[in-house]
Amino acid sequence: MIYQVQVSRVIDGDTIEVTGLEGLPSTIRLLYVDTPEEDEPFFESAKNFTGQLQGQTIDLLISQEKDEQVDNPIYNRTLAVIIFQDQVFNTRLLEQGLASYYATSNSVLKSDAWLAILQQAQQERIGLWASAGSLIMSELLPDPIGSDAEGEWIEIYNPSNEQVILSRFLLDQYLIAFGQTISPKSYKVFHRNQTEVTLNNSGDSVKLFFPGGLLISETSYGDADEGFSWALIDNIWGWTATLTPGEPNILSSAQLKDADENIKENLDIPINSDPVKIKTGEFRNYENYLVTITGTVVETSGNTFYLDDGSGKAKVYIQAATEIDKPEMHKGDIFEVTGIVNLYRDNWRILPQKQEDVSLIKALTKQASETISVAKKSTAKVAASTKKSSSSTVKARSPTANKIAEEVAGAENQNPTTQIKGSKAPWGIQFAKAITGLALIFLIILIVRAIRFKKHNPVIGGNFGDDLT
Repeated sequence: MIYQVQVSRVIDGDTIEVTGLEGLPSTIRLLYVDTPEEDEPFFESAKNFTGQLQGQTIDLLISQEKDEQVDNPIYNRTLAVIIFQDQVFNTRLLEQGLASYYATSNSVLKSDAWLAILQQAQQERIGLWASAGSLIMSELLPDPIGSDAEGEWIEIYNPSNEQVILSRFLLDQYLIAFGQTISPKSYKVFHRNQTEVTLNNSGDSVKLFFPGGLLISETSYGDADEGFSWALIDNIWGWTATLTPGEPNILSSAQLKDADENIKENLDIPINSDPVKIKTGEFRNYENYLVTITGTVVETSGNTFYLDDGSGKAKVYIQAATEIDKPEMHKGDIFEVTGIVNLYRDNWRILPQKQEDVSLIKALTKQASETISVAKKSTAKVAASTKKSSSSTVKARSPTANKIAEEVAGAENQNPTTQIKGSKAPWGIQFAKAITGLALIFLIILIVRAIRFKKHNPVIGGNFGDDLT
């Protein structure tokens, strides 16, 4: 990290005090050097040399690691490398023979620290990065007519008034070679057979990076038609059939590929900062306004859905560039949407800008009942299946067994005793039954005796001609 401060006091050769440093101790201990102490030779020489910083504005290079920013808590000093008059002041003490090297572990001299300094300058567009930071990708051809390997290309444009050195810039995964430059207000085309950067026909993204990896420019596109280029025209990306490598882009409206789902627009800042709550049917009256609507989902498909509060439908379109994840939604759900009203090719829509701009207010209550209904149907189906299974088991028995079972059932139904189980007849009836039973027994005994008597006593009147000899 780099901090710009002013030196308020020089304590000795390797310690100063500053103003303007927030969040860290104002006493600064110079890293990697150790100057003589007060009772040692060259103390005054070292202090006087560092004294040239008194009242001067300097830059402090401090580690990003918190445990490396401050030395021993007893001293409570910020550890830093001083940049003064475009030179590292710490090393100048070494060069003058006024300090020894003090070895310590601090990432401020590691590559990551220097890279952080580089990227900070790039982000602030300082020096040579001022013009380089304006570079943009302006056109690319993912699906040329013929061979993709030979015909694909990516174009970069330099809108600045200065030449830009492209050495060590990164075009996607291609490291631009030493000595490459791009002139002011000019285009430079990189072909696939040179860069080996492959552009997928089904959709892809391409990025341009500063040396060190800081992003400068990027674009994303969807399905490409053969012979169409993805071009930046009037700050809007779109498909065109007129290819212009190395020249200003031309929009061929008659041949333009309909790629509404993939358009990346640089929208103007909305007229208002606080969203206006409006009815869904009124949104066409608020072009370029930030609005909020609440309504019922009446249609939904892909990144598009329509809300209606009864005053008319409003189209909501989620651009891929916003990286908003479209929430799960169903017809009948109630949503609230905040976005910019935009007219694109006679197509009115509301464009949310961030994830929280699309929020569910109320889910369709019918869904819950449908879920319960489905559960009930499933339970009934299981019960029916069980019943059917039981019935199948009965049917699986043999016909004989079925017949016996039916006869038994029929006999049980016809038997009064079975129908009055456990009941007792009156005493008189029981006595009569007992007497009748005894009488039957005596009758049977008499019949048996009569039969025996007949065998032993011949019938009176002879044998009527039977020969007994």
